[in-house]
Amino acid sequence: MPTHRLLALMLLFASVSARADYLDLKHATSLKAAPSSDSATIVKLAPEMKLILVQDQQKNGYYRVKVPETGQEGWVYRTMGRRYTGLPELPPSASNADNAPPTEDAFAVPISHKWGNPAKSTGCRSVNGLPDPDCTPGEITDETTDLICSATFHTGSVRNKTTSQGQKNQVYPMYGITHPVHNTGSNQVCEIDHLVPLELGGADTIPNLWSQCSPGYENWQGPGYKDKDGFENYLWFHVCVNRDISLHDAQIQIATNWRKYWELAGKPECRNREKCE
Repeated sequence: MPTHRLLALMLLFASVSARADYLDLKHATSLKAAPSSDSATIVKLAPEMKLILVQDQQKNGYYRVKVPETGQEGWVYRTMGRRYTGLPELPPSASNADNAPPTEDAFAVPISHKWGNPAKSTGCRSVNGLPDPDCTPGEITDETTDLICSATFHTGSVRNKTTSQGQKNQVYPMYGITHPVHNTGSNQVCEIDHLVPLELGGADTIPNLWSQCSPGYENWQGPGYKDKDGFENYLWFHVCVNRDISLHDAQIQIATNWRKYWELAGKPECRNREKCE
């Protein structure tokens, strides 16, 4: 690290009270100009950053923080990281390009996506935890953000309305995966997954279905269905509660490369979509 940059960091830390705490960022998020989900984004932040708390108390669930390396100040929602007492250690003088945080371009979401109309229905293969895009491009409904975020919306009103369970079961041979025996409860190793989940406006149609398993089952590679379930809840939280991701972007993230955006978000394990702590 250049001497002037290291000196700037030392001066920044020295300027903060010895009692100051910091936030260890665990999920990708936005540095907001004000403590509100509707506020303008100053910059995108990546996991593993250490953010200095400027104010001790939260406001509307947000912490006011400072980015040590740039000096930028703004607001970060409290569930995006873990608070620690004291100041973080100064970064090492030598940087490692392989461990560099992702650039803002890495978070970019394609403007559009070609929904439905799969190119094939046999010989499908999952690679690195992702569906075959020629078989499962994903498909969405015309449900709006207000509808899916409302307390009256339930996925049961959509599930099994377009495809029957028998039709869904054909997804296993389509992907060349043996339907697991006793695939319930603690014995569950796979699921027939909606690529774009119903809770994010996904359609209950074959172009949006694939068989997703757990690492180790029939040589499954990459993250499994429980990882994706957590990411779906994480996206719903940011669409409906934090409102810093649009429904359009959430749908495209999960349809084009859910693993990439899950990893950029810090591999969130969100079991309660209302909180995503």
